[in-house]
Amino acid sequence: MAWHSAYNYKCAGCGEPYISYAPGVKCPRCGEAGKEAYDIIGEALKGAWFHLEYYGRVLPPRYTVSSLGDHYVRLSFLALEAFLEGGSQDAEGVTRAIMRRIDFRDHEYLRPHLEGYFPLLLRRFQQGPTPTGKETG
Repeated sequence: MAWHSAYNYKCAGCGEPYISYAPGVKCPRCGEAGKEAYDIIGEALKGAWFHLEYYGRVLPPRYTVSSLGDHYVRLSFLALEAFLEGGSQDAEGVTRAIMRRIDFRDHEYLRPHLEGYFPLLLRRFQQGPTPTGKETG
């Protein structure tokens, strides 16, 4: 059993698949403002805590990506595993290390997008687990 996200979104301007992971995050390719912000970080963290409890690790042994949300969740799991394995509590340092491992090929425009994503993810992870049911507050 693995945590998955069915979320999908494409920029209305250029068709780039991306997730506006926080209010104000624009399309990494064309800069158009997204129509919605989606808390993929919250979803990835719920999955990470679930997997830690169920498997004893963030990334399950087999994880199939079948949506844009799954892609972000998998990247999140990889980043969180690196964060836990490295023993560092420096979100920016871990982000730099993760970014060096990603091969962007012809999608270099995604670099700043993910450089903004990973520190938010890691800082929220440091705050500890949140209930997997209803959100508080």
